[in-house]
Amino acid sequence: MTIQRRILLVLAVLAIPVAFVNFFWVLADWGKLEGDASGGYQRDGHYFVGNHGKYREVTQGEWTWSRMHTMSLLVTHPLAIAGGAYLLFMYVFPAAIGAKAEPGEERVSDIVASGAPLLRARTGGLVGSVSMSVGLLRVEVYPGGVVLRPPFMKPLGLFLSDIRAITPKKAFIIGTFSEFRLAPGLPALVLYTPPTSSIVRQIERLRTEAVLDAGGAPNMPDDLPLLSPVARGIWLASVVVSWVLVGVAVVLPRPLGILFPVIFLIASLNTFHFVFRTRR
Repeated sequence: MTIQRRILLVLAVLAIPVAFVNFFWVLADWGKLEGDASGGYQRDGHYFVGNHGKYREVTQGEWTWSRMHTMSLLVTHPLAIAGGAYLLFMYVFPAAIGAKAEPGEERVSDIVASGAPLLRARTGGLVGSVSMSVGLLRVEVYPGGVVLRPPFMKPLGLFLSDIRAITPKKAFIIGTFSEFRLAPGLPALVLYTPPTSSIVRQIERLRTEAVLDAGGAPNMPDDLPLLSPVARGIWLASVVVSWVLVGVAVVLPRPLGILFPVIFLIASLNTFHFVFRTRR
């Protein structure tokens, strides 16, 4: 790991607790003053903090501090979001996908060197325990295999010999999709595209040619679970926590109450993905 990446990792990790501490600090100040300066006003040398239409006079110093402290959330929260995104895309998601840095890069290089790309397309899919909506997962098919490029993450390479079978399945909302049976040690793979799509047909054609050249047939392993019980439990816990945060956001004072629609949207999307994209 380079020095730059170590520095970014430390900053990303620190940004999250700093944002939490600052958030609850603001809430403590709001409770102490019974309002905040952003919802209050100043007039004729008098300073008032506001709380849902109720106002209380405070000193100039308290009013100024309340205003500056509340505005600091506009700095600490975006930094925490950026830090969380960095940790997710650089460490958490790659670990959930099961991609290893060095071997993964070598596999991708070998596949890309096998010849000109036969097809490039975007779709959605489930790689390991990471679900990506349609359009987020880039799939590249080469004569020697398939390269999956998740957004903001390192690519994952699959040799043709790694793909043991492709099974069509159906699910509510998603419709028909393609479940890949891969060699042991590789992450589970599902593409949210039917077997009749150009992506799957191109991969099947290459697999058929490889089997005929080898004079054999691919092995058919037992079904692999799309999500482990632990992954499903963590996902369910995140759904519960997100709706708890929605309940907290409902009673937040201004301007913190503006977080409600954002948290509600996140909770709704998280619930949708859990209900319709965990099938076992």
